[in-house]
Amino acid sequence: MPLPFILGAAGVALGTMLSSSEGIFDIEDSNIENSNVDNMFKFGTLYLKQYKMFKDFTIDFINLNAKKSSPIIVIAGENGTGKTTLLEYLANYSAESKDDYIIITKEINGEMASSKMAKGESGITEIRTEYKRNVKYMKVNANAVNNIEESIANYYIDLAEKKDSFSKALKDIQNFISKSLNGLELNFNVSKIDYKIKKVYFKKDDSGVEFGIDDLSTGEKTLLSKVLSLFFNQVKNQIILIDEPELSLHPRWQSKILKVYEKFAIENGCQIVIATHSPHIIASAKNEYLRFLKKNKDGNIVVINDIQAYGRDIEWVLEQMGVKNLRVSEILENFTRCQELLNDEKYDEAEKCIDSLEEKIGQNDREIMRLRNALFFERD
Repeated sequence: MPLPFILGAAGVALGTMLSSSEGIFDIEDSNIENSNVDNMFKFGTLYLKQYKMFKDFTIDFINLNAKKSSPIIVIAGENGTGKTTLLEYLANYSAESKDDYIIITKEINGEMASSKMAKGESGITEIRTEYKRNVKYMKVNANAVNNIEESIANYYIDLAEKKDSFSKALKDIQNFISKSLNGLELNFNVSKIDYKIKKVYFKKDDSGVEFGIDDLSTGEKTLLSKVLSLFFNQVKNQIILIDEPELSLHPRWQSKILKVYEKFAIENGCQIVIATHSPHIIASAKNEYLRFLKKNKDGNIVVINDIQAYGRDIEWVLEQMGVKNLRVSEILENFTRCQELLNDEKYDEAEKCIDSLEEKIGQNDREIMRLRNALFFERD
């Protein structure tokens, strides 16, 4: 039985489309040419009546402004709001709960079509099958370096056969890696591949020494296994769930990695859903991509869709995540003590307090400079 979808006019909200019983059809039986059917399989909306910390919870994975599916969704928020739990639920969803549902979307001839995956819905067996086939979960510790090494080697062998040249195949792979990870300012690339034992060797730009994949830094291995593996395995038309992609990555890479994922998702018809604690990733997420989880006054988790963190400074983002004090507690207490001495007009003691702090953190700290200025003007 083909998978049933509800087709609505372009730009119509999914909830509106689902409320109508008209327009239900089977893709294989319709008059639409198969070549014109876009098989991009993406999340539309998830609703949870009651699951662990979630109660009467709704999250949208579509671009709410344009009413179309989003290639990237970044799930962030305060600690304890269930980001990883949400990914795990999505990865293992089976539509067995009575009230819960997921709306799956596809684009057909430029219009958004949807199918409701819920217990008792028509075609649920077929939806489950397609769901399991199209949803991939990359857990926090999923750094399968050996797998990516084999993928690169296999790609190299296939390419060499097509081009009838190992040297041309190697050059293409080097260009492919540079293009795929463009913007990350990598200083390493593949230098040689032994196809017989499927071993890949690398060189850094500032060194002529070859080394194996195990000698890459942890961050470099993460880029290969969590990012480049998607390109080499030619993942297409799937939903990819990635938990904490920032782990082991330098902050410079964290601030740029989302653009690489976005490029991959758009070019390959995928949707990538990321759960992250990284303020650098959050600040690099376009506003329409970000879903921020918070607890409301009743203690229930809700989704904030308009937090507008794109381009904001890291300190502001951390405050939104519930990080109120960015300094270690000992230093913060010393700052408070210095300010209290100033307020009490105990200027000599305040000066000693500031001197002591300066010895620990340096004179160029902006709060140190503020206290120095306050001391100078108030004492005079």
